[in-house]
Formats: sequence, structure tokens, C-alpha cells
Amino acid sequence: MSDGQLKPDASKGILKVAAIERSHRTGKSFVGLIRGIGLKRGAIATSAVWDCNDIIAVGASESDMAQAVNRVKQLSGGMVVCAGNRILAEISLPVAGQISAQPMETIAGELHALQQAATNLGCNFPDIRITLAVLSTPAIAHLRICEYGLFNLRQNSFVDLIVD
Repeated sequence: MSDGQLKPDASKGILKVAAIERSHRTGKSFVGLIRGIGLKRGAIATSAVWDCNDIIAVGASESDMAQAVNRVKQLSGGMVVCAGNRILAEISLPVAGQISAQPMETIAGELHALQQAATNLGCNFPDIRITLAVLSTPAIAHLRICEYGLFNLRQNSFVDLIVD
């Protein structure tokens, strides 16, 4: 925490994570911290998440997170990897933010480029797409992120991010 704000520290493996509601235009969002993704810089955002209509973003840089989320919105859904305020890879998923209208060969190439870009930024996971997709699903019980906050499924309650 610095100046009353949560700050990521990629050198310690701590990134920001955000859930932004995208379907009903409520403006509702939640920002927390996550460890274990491995990014050393940049950000990744996706609308292709399970069991909710949020955009989930993780990042070492708030400006890169904002750029990735805004690009997902411009695409009417998708997944974006960016760093240094540059888009490194993206896939458009305009059908409900989940489905591409592109041929399978194109999608396969775009998914490979997304994963390669994430790996180049330090991502530890062999399929970052699935990793981000499950951050919001209650099907895997424990802590889940949504636009209302961090939810503990075992205790059926929201968790305070900062405890005095």
C-alpha cells in the first residue's frame, strides 16, 4: 500500500487483478491483488471468463491494465496482452465476448501469439487464457473475484481486502 492505494510489486510476484462489469454498463468494478501469475511487466485482460460477464485483468502496470481493458471493450470482447503501452497480441471475441467469428486456423494463430506474448512477459502458466477464465468461476471453490469484490465460496461471504 502506498499513498492509500494498493500497488502491485512484480518483483515480489504481486500483481493487480481487476473485475470490471461489462454487460449492464453499471460501472461496477473491483481491484485487488494476486500472486503467482508471474508477469514481470505489462498486463493481460479478457472477456472470455466463466460464469460471469466481467472483464478480468491482471497486470504489473496500471496503465497497461487500463489499455488492455479498453482494447477488450473496443473489440466488443476478446483477450489482449500489452506492455509499455503497446498491444503485443489480441484476439477479437465479438460474439457475447466469448466467441470469435474467425476461421479456426486464424484463432489458433492468435491464441498462440497471445500465449507467447504472456510468456515473454514472465507468465508462469502454459495457458493464461484458462488461468484468467477460472478466476471468476464459483465452480472451483475457494476465493473468486467479481465486480463486487473478493468472495470466499467456503464461507459464503465477501472478504475484506485490507484488514486493520
